[in-house]
Amino acid sequence: MIEPLEKNINCKVPVIFSLKNNTEETIKYFADVKAHCISKEKVIINFDLYDLKTVTIDAIMYMIAMTLQASAIRSDITFRVCKPRNKKMRSFINNCGLKKFLEKDNEPCDNQNDYYVIKIGVQTDTDIAEEISNFTKSKNDNLDVKQMSMLYKMLIEMMNNSLEHAYDIKELGIIKSKLVGLWFVFIENSGDRLKFTFLDTGIGIPNSLFMKKEGSYEDLEIMFGKRNLKQEDPKRSYIVQALSGNVKRANSLNSNRGQGLPEIYGYYKNEEIFSNLCIISGNEKCRFYDSDKSRAVFDKLDYELHGTLYYWEVKKG
Repeated sequence: MIEPLEKNINCKVPVIFSLKNNTEETIKYFADVKAHCISKEKVIINFDLYDLKTVTIDAIMYMIAMTLQASAIRSDITFRVCKPRNKKMRSFINNCGLKKFLEKDNEPCDNQNDYYVIKIGVQTDTDIAEEISNFTKSKNDNLDVKQMSMLYKMLIEMMNNSLEHAYDIKELGIIKSKLVGLWFVFIENSGDRLKFTFLDTGIGIPNSLFMKKEGSYEDLEIMFGKRNLKQEDPKRSYIVQALSGNVKRANSLNSNRGQGLPEIYGYYKNEEIFSNLCIISGNEKCRFYDSDKSRAVFDKLDYELHGTLYYWEVKKG
């Protein structure tokens, strides 16, 4: 029997390749790649970054997650990367840790001290949370014990919630169990701040809230401000519910989990060093502005992110 020929598919990324900054186009790109991954053809998928002009680490993380998940299900799929021609973009790609997952070349890295390169986990990992705290402290001596504790607890909360967002047993035919609850973390030391990105690739906040509690408009206005809430959004915003801690999940086996993400929002809101918080999950995007941390802007997305992305910054000095 003649083996079927591999179909070579070139998947050209958006020139602004960023879940955070070019959300709709980047999520649609991954939806298109996924369609090739689940086809019955034997395929080589090439992530074409050649014309890339702007990239953020969240897109690279999601790209790696997609390759790991697809490869775990199918042995007849191959992934390759065409690197950017732009020197700055190419340097970032080399330094972020991508080559460990997708590449075999020996192209040198530089300025690695400015990055806490991509790490992957499948459960709450106190060692990595402590390692990140130490990296942060090494780049910002002005952080006090209280602030370091807040950062550590934020990371633990995100790791815990990656388990809460995991696929349930009905979906293990799609995503193999060893990849359930997969999360990624990356830090960039940039100028006057440290930039943190945390991504979990479970089913996301909206789909994980099996028992949905719809808060009142008054409650949401108190928390996030009336002017920035679209009339059709507040009651249906599961990110709002998760951040407020005002949710009840179907999973009651873990008393230390399932209470939403109040610590993340609380620390951001009450501690000046934290800034530019952004959360994307499912078909929702929630952005906070440092000028008034009690307010947020919500966007309903046309395409759905399968997972939850957190981005925030820590100011230096």
